[in-house]
Amino acid sequence: MKTITRKEYLEKLISLRDQKIIKVVTGVRRCGKSTLLRIFRDYLIKDGVQEKRTQYINFEDPEYSYNLDWHDVYEMINKNLSPKKMNYIMLDEVQYIPEFERLLIGLQTKDNVDLYVTGSNARMLSSELATILSGRSVEISMLPLSFGEYLQVFEGDKSRSVEERFADYMSFGGFPQAASIFEQSPESIDTYLTGIYETIVGRDIMDRGEVTDKATLNRVMRYLLDNIGNSTSVSSIAEELGVSRYKVDQIMEALTESFLFYRLNRFDTKGKELLKTQEKYYSVDLGLRWAMLGRDASRDMGHLLENVVFLELKRRGAKISIGKVGDKEVDFIVRDSQGRIAYYQVAWTVGDEKTLARELGPLDKIMDHNPRYLITTDALEMNYGGVNQVNVIKWLLGK
Repeated sequence: MKTITRKEYLEKLISLRDQKIIKVVTGVRRCGKSTLLRIFRDYLIKDGVQEKRTQYINFEDPEYSYNLDWHDVYEMINKNLSPKKMNYIMLDEVQYIPEFERLLIGLQTKDNVDLYVTGSNARMLSSELATILSGRSVEISMLPLSFGEYLQVFEGDKSRSVEERFADYMSFGGFPQAASIFEQSPESIDTYLTGIYETIVGRDIMDRGEVTDKATLNRVMRYLLDNIGNSTSVSSIAEELGVSRYKVDQIMEALTESFLFYRLNRFDTKGKELLKTQEKYYSVDLGLRWAMLGRDASRDMGHLLENVVFLELKRRGAKISIGKVGDKEVDFIVRDSQGRIAYYQVAWTVGDEKTLARELGPLDKIMDHNPRYLITTDALEMNYGGVNQVNVIKWLLGK
């Protein structure tokens, strides 16, 4: 498989190089975190850093016994440090080390250590770590391949058009290895994706001990995958599945903490307040949906397209919420790093007048002068009273 550089993530690591903060790369399993660290290590060596001053340890590797405690790892790293020169330490899936926080704090205190870590659980490597290190860490949230990166996998292969590749991307998702498998054996992708899910359930959810009912967890997972882009709540899922709200709440927290789903809240554009009811959930990868529900699962392509747009907005560093405009809804209110606001409505196609009017309705009710976009798969791009209709493929590719 062609190695994709993941340029945007690599540039973030390069920009933070030698700064006295721990770089924490988080994201769902198999999204490319380990590859990113290895690419960064190669970059350092090409930039003149002696290889011996770079230490990379993957704690999923059987070579490293799970009986190691944090002090064992600390001593192993410490004895190989080059004195009076900067050492670049990269710890992959560090959460497998008991009391790993003490390991990180110990290494962080050394003037000649620049520390990079990865992990596959939001609570373990975001909330808990941020509290313990109180401002001495920065999180880089990683996702599976963007559509632009996905196309790089097939660079030079002209057997399929960009539009056909986009259909593949929506169907099989953006996990890097899945893209490689597509070239060899598309029918094997579902087996691979199901395996990712089972690993996440076993190692990132069940092993933590907070969720013990795997059957119910699988049912909640399938429910959320079948209701991408629909308003939902703990109560509605509990009622639908006939289980307790407490159990559903625990499971939904576990699914978001392991990066399988992202929760999106509503924002009232009139009252200027965040509403904590009827959230929406978007999957980290659409390939998982088809693998879990079956290739004959009913299609609501508009909501699945929403999922693709949501992930791309997240890649671009936006703060995203659902827009409530009176009794209508805007799919996404987006705030960039400068605080600038834009509104996005997503539809598979607006080829007929009724659909177009329905999609434009919420945007027309917005009284401010911030940019408004309607993203569709239609080739036609128009402007409707300040609302720009944009083709999704061009938008994803930054055109």
